[in-house]
Amino acid sequence: MTRRPRSPGRRARPGGRGVGAPLWRIVLGHERCGAITATIDAIHTGGTAPGHIGTIVDSLRPVVEPVLNQPGDPVENAVGANIAAQVRALSARSLIIAEKVRQGALRVVGARYDLDNGRVSLVS
Repeated sequence: MTRRPRSPGRRARPGGRGVGAPLWRIVLGHERCGAITATIDAIHTGGTAPGHIGTIVDSLRPVVEPVLNQPGDPVENAVGANIAAQVRALSARSLIIAEKVRQGALRVVGARYDLDNGRVSLVS
């Protein structure tokens, strides 16, 4: 029996093949994110970020501002908030993804990459 090579359109299924596990779409954030840091700096100074990062900062501002006064590290809080916002946005922006999630065929999850040890942790 020959195995068919994996095509780029096929995705690995957590839990193994053929067990009916849903596909996963993982939104991955990472610690010490420069875009988050630039957004926090722009909020604190009342300024803007230069060049293309300015567009990213503008899009992150509504996610970052509400968590700036929470206890803990502001960058870590904002990274977590951004991961959660992007997980929600995937289903909100795509009817196809929303339907697959509703059917249980797809799961959208957030995760955080630790730059120091290379570990990825799922976040809620």
